[in-house]
Amino acid sequence: DEGKALALDAAGNLYIVGSSGSNGVTLSYSPTGTQQWIDKDTLSNNNTCIAIDPYGNIDVAGYYEPSVNNYYVTARQYTPAGSIPWTEFYFTQAASDFVSMAVDFQGSIYLAAAAGVITNSYTSTQNYVTVKFGSNGSRLWTATYNGPTNGDDDPSAIAILNPISHFIGFSATIYVTGWADYGANFTTIKYTQPQMTISPLAADSATAQDAAQKLATPLTAALANYPNPFRGNTTIAYTLPHDSHVSLQVYDLLGRPVAILANDYESAGPHSLPFNAGHLAAGIYQYRIIAEAPEGSFSATKQLVIE
Repeated sequence: DEGKALALDAAGNLYIVGSSGSNGVTLSYSPTGTQQWIDKDTLSNNNTCIAIDPYGNIDVAGYYEPSVNNYYVTARQYTPAGSIPWTEFYFTQAASDFVSMAVDFQGSIYLAAAAGVITNSYTSTQNYVTVKFGSNGSRLWTATYNGPTNGDDDPSAIAILNPISHFIGFSATIYVTGWADYGANFTTIKYTQPQMTISPLAADSATAQDAAQKLATPLTAALANYPNPFRGNTTIAYTLPHDSHVSLQVYDLLGRPVAILANDYESAGPHSLPFNAGHLAAGIYQYRIIAEAPEGSFSATKQLVIE
């Protein structure tokens, strides 16, 4: 049994990943050390990395070898209660002994691993591979790097620049590091993604912020719930400027998700969803919408009060 990585959520719950025998393992402990749940994943041989996404979900990745010389990178998402919304795979063929991960402010997952082609039963040529999954587990793109001499290349860490602190709606920049050409060189790669709200990037940051805010305003201005304050039932209404994948969740003031109201692809225009809060204690909660579309990405957060 071997622990590999851990993460803490906003409430102090602890999540640990690693391996037990030939299975990847994920465990959850309360802030006082009580084990809350455990998952021994038969579709993973070793979980090597973990992150908490903006919705409070736990994202885990590792590798899986169902047969000799057939390796997969695995990604699995857990809710704080331990249920599994999705599990996904990416075929690498060559051995990928360590997978690293980063998560952006939209909940998208970026994995870095080694991938290649087995040339005989003993040797392979490996390259960097970087894979992006959406917050719903859909694979969005892959990128591969082969070193100058076509030798083995192996990434060991990944990091992203989350643009939410700079420009609203801009896509994250990805950095991957490791070694290339049989370990002869430190090698770091920078990947950029299409700017989803402004293209090309405005030279003046104030102009960029203003343009991004104008695109975000239609969704932000339309998000509301009524009645508010309320007891029992309310309706959350919003308007999408484009056909989008929509995630709408309710959180307590500690940032823990208490309800998932939407996680699907929706058409442009007005929408409304009923929310029954009869199971929740009186108090202040927040609800957040994230809409992802080719034309741009939008997010907004509002408060609701349960009497």
